[in-house]
Amino acid sequence: MQRSFPRLAQCLKVYCTDDRTVLEYDAPRTLLTNGLSGANQELVAGFRDGPLPPNFDPSEFAAALRAGVAVDLDLNDTIGAQKFLKALDSQPDSSQREMARGRLALREGS
Repeated sequence: MQRSFPRLAQCLKVYCTDDRTVLEYDAPRTLLTNGLSGANQELVAGFRDGPLPPNFDPSEFAAALRAGVAVDLDLNDTIGAQKFLKALDSQPDSSQREMARGRLALREGS
């Protein structure tokens, strides 16, 4: 993430709003614009190298991926769950992964 943040920051415009209170109070309404949340998520996702930070302890990788897919399924985030499941394909088989696949299939109506 630390390597990705400068790349993300380069493409953003920076506005100093300390002397623009109207803009500051208007910002929350503009954040609710249709499609803006999805566009922001896509932008951030484009700078990620994987579902977990690059400095993550490899011995905890599989457990973190299993926890991540479970949380995303609980939050109805099927896109996030798919990413975690794809990353889990490189890990040894587990019943948790298969249960997560089943939960995802139910959510997607498969």
